[in-house]
Amino acid sequence: MGAFKHVGLVGVTGVGAALCYQNIVVESIKRSGTHPQLTIHNMPYDQYTQQDNTKIGQTVLASLTTLAGAGADVIVTTANTVSYTFKTIKEGFPKVPIVDVVDAVVEACNQLNTKKVSVLGTLITMNFVYGEKLTAGGFELIQPPLSEQEEIEKIISEELIYGIASESSKKRVLEIIDGVRNQGSEAIVLACTELPILVSAEDIKGAAVIDSSEVIVKKVLELTCSEAKASSKGQSDEAGQKDKEDLLFGDSSKFFQYDQQPEVKAFIQEGIQQLNETNYDGARMSFEKAVSMDKNDPEATTWLAIALGKKMEITNIVNKMRLMPKFEKAVKSALKLAPDSPMVRRINGIRLLKTPTEFGGNVEKAIEELQYSIAHGMEDAEVYQLLGRAYLDLGEKEKGEQALERVKELSLLS
Repeated sequence: MGAFKHVGLVGVTGVGAALCYQNIVVESIKRSGTHPQLTIHNMPYDQYTQQDNTKIGQTVLASLTTLAGAGADVIVTTANTVSYTFKTIKEGFPKVPIVDVVDAVVEACNQLNTKKVSVLGTLITMNFVYGEKLTAGGFELIQPPLSEQEEIEKIISEELIYGIASESSKKRVLEIIDGVRNQGSEAIVLACTELPILVSAEDIKGAAVIDSSEVIVKKVLELTCSEAKASSKGQSDEAGQKDKEDLLFGDSSKFFQYDQQPEVKAFIQEGIQQLNETNYDGARMSFEKAVSMDKNDPEATTWLAIALGKKMEITNIVNKMRLMPKFEKAVKSALKLAPDSPMVRRINGIRLLKTPTEFGGNVEKAIEELQYSIAHGMEDAEVYQLLGRAYLDLGEKEKGEQALERVKELSLLS
């Protein structure tokens, strides 16, 4: 898309709105070197806590109108709970596109490989905001009992909206999640933009996780990033092109010479398909299943590292730090199992290139690993793009330009 240059954000709670704002800025700069113009608007918080839904709806409308008046050409809501008040607004919507976080989350749910979903958030969110839309989409909503919903409400209203994330609350929320999973839930929706400061996908093993704050960031990037990239000055043609995948998500068996269990192979193929669908949580789960069946399978371990790496590229900073140790562990395990595999050496090169020096990154070593993968059959545009970036990071402009020229040549052949 990329048609929008000025994004308005409707904030309700400070912590959730600020987290969305921060990650939009960070992820936009990572992808395109800049970020769109952003305006965030909050009415006084007590106006959102009234009992009269119509009055809350008018409070939301005031933010929408203010943002449109400030020049926003698209407006995104950052709070799940107030979405239910939209139906009370009969007229007065500004004439700009409005992206409701709830609609965006439901859209993300439709990409899941399951219809058994649990929604965590405030009492209103859990009982009124998502039920109708998810049920209409054929989902089975598996919710915790009311007493546990009230516990989550208390944690949100008394801790999270003030930026407090205690270990005891984290433990309790994870216990509640275990409860709904024992009832058959296969996907957890973190339908409160403060919840990511308490729990993340890494804390919830074996289930797909949809984080509403991540959904907001992804939606804004879809709406703005290609436009920002096209308008950024001083960037090369390569930087203005559509982002390339670091690895080709296809058959990798030729890079590993060993007997593989059929069940492991099936999970690997399932995970590769999910990677191609950008379902990184689902892919990680498939590869984790493959690894659990055979911990000595280097192909499964390598693909697990790739899925973790792809998730790190799109998630927020907090989750990125949580994922980093698992990514490092998977890469090092793959290196131990198949040290001569060009695919393993390639993912290790990516790790060394993208990890800050203070955390073990090494651009020179990354170049060696990428060159090894090229010399052993993994020559494609993506690896030369990585190599070009590495040389430019070292200040070796001529070698960097040669690698990027090779990107053009291989892209024309593909």
